Amino acid sequence: MNTMINKINKNDLLNIIKSRATTTDANLKNQDKKAFIYLAKSSYGTYKIGFSINPEQRVRAFNSGSYFDVELLEKIPTEGLVRHLEGRTINVMGVISKNKNREWVQIPSSRASTKEVRTTFNFIVKNMITQIRKNVRTKVRMENKVLEKYNIKQTEMFVQTSIALSR
Repeated sequence: MNTMINKINKNDLLNIIKSRATTTDANLKNQDKKAFIYLAKSSYGTYKIGFSINPEQRVRAFNSGSYFDVELLEKIPTEGLVRHLEGRTINVMGVISKNKNREWVQIPSSRASTKEVRTTFNFIVKNMITQIRKNVRTKVRMENKVLEKYNIKQTEMFVQTSIALSR
């Protein structure tokens, strides 16, 4: 990992993650579908960051419909965070590589080995998950304080909101 982030130290990378993981709209309760964020490498040396319920099948689909081979390097299970996590991970990996095109990130082999890219991907995703969860917990605590102030229980609020929306 040292070679890959030689211009960005670990603390700077964590600060980038914090700034990119600012979402608090990840509703962890309602997004319980299990999926994976994955890292794959093409034979051209580009890396794909994506999400899928079945990353192995997704990579097989790439291999059957393209002119280049794609190898699955890493998959990390994420519940309810995948859509938020994919774009933010791509952004952070893009900051490191300075070259991204949607889900594909170009990281020259002279700059980092596959193992270093994989290690960096793991570091980014795990810290991004931690940061998003912290942000969601903070938002929930703030909402609970407001509800408590007006003596409203959370279940009452959802019922009141449902009634208001149905009118």
